[in-house]
Amino acid sequence: MLTTNGSLNNGTQLKYALGIGEGSYLGWKLYAHSGSDAAFRTTMFVYPEQNLGIAIFCNRSDMKPADKAIELSSLLLKPHPDYIPPASLPTIDSNNAEPACLSCYNNFIGKDYIADNGVQCSIIAKNGRIYWRSFGEDLLLKELRADSLVVVNRPQTTLVFQHATKKSGSLRIRKYTRGEERIFRPIQLTTPQSEDIRQYQGTYFSKELGIHCRIIWKGNIEMSIAGTWFHRFKFVGVDDVLSEDWPVEHIVFQRNKRGKITGFAIYNVSVQQILFSKIR
Repeated sequence: MLTTNGSLNNGTQLKYALGIGEGSYLGWKLYAHSGSDAAFRTTMFVYPEQNLGIAIFCNRSDMKPADKAIELSSLLLKPHPDYIPPASLPTIDSNNAEPACLSCYNNFIGKDYIADNGVQCSIIAKNGRIYWRSFGEDLLLKELRADSLVVVNRPQTTLVFQHATKKSGSLRIRKYTRGEERIFRPIQLTTPQSEDIRQYQGTYFSKELGIHCRIIWKGNIEMSIAGTWFHRFKFVGVDDVLSEDWPVEHIVFQRNKRGKITGFAIYNVSVQQILFSKIR
């Protein structure tokens, strides 16, 4: 079960299993997992066909253990006999990374964004250049064409900036990585009245996970899932809540036709739409 890839309700196959990511490197099957906390980073690679395992532990938050695991893999593994190297990615000159029209992106710069899977990011400008701030890193961007920027040190990732229209209603950033699309929308913090927040209180149950969740109000929303309490929540719209804590980075509450809260769904980088129903 740990290495069986999951799938979404619409049938889309994920590269993530029950706690383990599945992929390949140099043509060999790869199982991987990573973890982090304050001032701590770790990565594990396992190559079952080669009986090889690599574990990297870092007591610093600025380290990138996955990069080190890849370096070690390159030293310890020879390519699989059937391995076909991917086409080389284009080289981008970071010294020429200033967009042709910096002011064209003013509507996007200085804002925080969130994707449906709970991933948060920001677009910032420094020294006349634009950066994609994600997971604590500021990634330099270069303009490919109008409204399209590429991440300089990750040229497989492109950001397409969409201005607000009557149809879209607000700004959008479409992120494309190896053919996968992710849509980011601006985060707009809201401050609901305490009487409105109290309607979220109650006990919820996830049939899929078989666990209960309790939500209470103590000047702010507090949530307990399987005995673990989470406190750092902020509203970004009606029934739309963000958190800095995994696995509750993005919570969307659900209502029936009469406007009564019936449950919520959890979204994060590992899972999509884990449903909890309100039972009392």
